[in-house]
Amino acid sequence: MRQILNVANPRDFERFIRILASRSGSILNKTEIAKDVGVSAKTIGQWISVLETSGQIVLLEPWFQNFSKRIIKSPKIYFCDSGLLCFLLGVDQLNLETSPFVGMIWETFLFAELRKTDAFRNSTIKLWTYRDKSANEVDFIVEHKGKLSFIEAKWTELPNLKHSSTIKTIYEQLKNSTTSWQAGNRYLLSRSHNVYPLSDGTQVIRIQDIPHLKEFKDS
Repeated sequence: MRQILNVANPRDFERFIRILASRSGSILNKTEIAKDVGVSAKTIGQWISVLETSGQIVLLEPWFQNFSKRIIKSPKIYFCDSGLLCFLLGVDQLNLETSPFVGMIWETFLFAELRKTDAFRNSTIKLWTYRDKSANEVDFIVEHKGKLSFIEAKWTELPNLKHSSTIKTIYEQLKNSTTSWQAGNRYLLSRSHNVYPLSDGTQVIRIQDIPHLKEFKDS
C-alpha cells in the first residue's frame, strides 16, 4: 500500500493505519484523523480512497432521507477483515473480552457477516447507518422492499430494554413521520445463547440467525 501511494514517511502511514483501526465502526472524520497523524486532510482522503478501492475498508453510507431530526451525512468506516483489525489494535483471544475495543470489533465483525449474507443471497436489500445531530444512532439500517429494519450490535450475552432504547426511539420517529418508508423490524444482534423478544417488540438474535432474517430470506 505504501508503494502504491508513494508514501514519503512510512511511520506516518503506519500511524494512520493504526489510528484508522481504532475508529472502525465510527463516523469518518478526515480532519480529526489528519490532526492525529500529522498530515493534511487531503492526504488522509487519498489514503482512505486507496484502502477502500483495494478492499481493505468499507465506508457505510448514512441513510439518505430524514424522518426525524437533522441527520449526519458522513459515512462510518469499517475494516473488512476483523482479524487484521485485531492485529492492528493489539487484541487477541487472551485480551479480547477486556479490551476497550471489544464493542467496535464485534460491530465490525457483524457488519462483515451482514455483507456476506447479502452477497450470498444476491438480495435486493441495501445497508445503511443512521446518526442524527442529537447523537441518536442505529448501527445498521436494512432497506428492503419499502421497509426499514434496524439492527444494533451488542457484545452482551443478555440484552435487555436499556440496549434497545435508542432504536426504539428512532423506530417510533419513523412510524410517526410522513415518509413513505414503512417501519420494519428491530433487532439486537448479540452473543445471546437464545433468540427471544423484548417487551418493546425488539428481537434479540444471534449471528447464526442472520441468514434466516425475513429481510434476507424474502430477497
